[in-house]
Amino acid sequence: MANTSRRVVATGLVALGWAGPTSAAFGSEPERPALMILVNSVPGVPIDVLLRAKGETARIYADAGVRLAWSDPSGTLPCLTVMIVSNPDTWPERVGPNALGAAPGTAEGMGRLAYAFYGRIGATAQQHRTDVGKLLGYVMAHELGHILLAGGSHSPTGIMSDRWGQLKMVLIAEGFLRFTKEQAESIRKSVGDMHASHK
Repeated sequence: MANTSRRVVATGLVALGWAGPTSAAFGSEPERPALMILVNSVPGVPIDVLLRAKGETARIYADAGVRLAWSDPSGTLPCLTVMIVSNPDTWPERVGPNALGAAPGTAEGMGRLAYAFYGRIGATAQQHRTDVGKLLGYVMAHELGHILLAGGSHSPTGIMSDRWGQLKMVLIAEGFLRFTKEQAESIRKSVGDMHASHK
């Protein structure tokens, strides 16, 4: 598209991706700068579901060597926003029937806003007997990944795959789905660049 880059995550088949060193491997290093994430949610998303989703997203990014902070947009840290909406009916563009989220872009590239479609996430979680909070966390991590990674950031394997099916749901349930090593490195660089430009 000329002015907008849209990335969506859909149901289908995927293989396991691996980010390389886990968060434990970064314990001996100085604490990395945090990336602030603001989450806005429509009414109806239970607090416990939202807490589990945030915890899962933070764990996924910790495995990639990035520390997330959840707070208000105080301006003290680079901030990205996740909007949890009921469904994509109010979405300015059409999305596929299986899309669980999206990350719109701007004429200059990827933006700072990601969407998660809670109605579809809940239905998919029920279909695959997966915890809705955990699945929401993975969708949030995927869509934030589109913002932090370069264009064309879908991959054949791992969390950035664009097709999510039963195999991926098993990996999500076990907490084994991650960014690839190359993606983790690119995300860490993006977060570092955001901090440098924010000073």
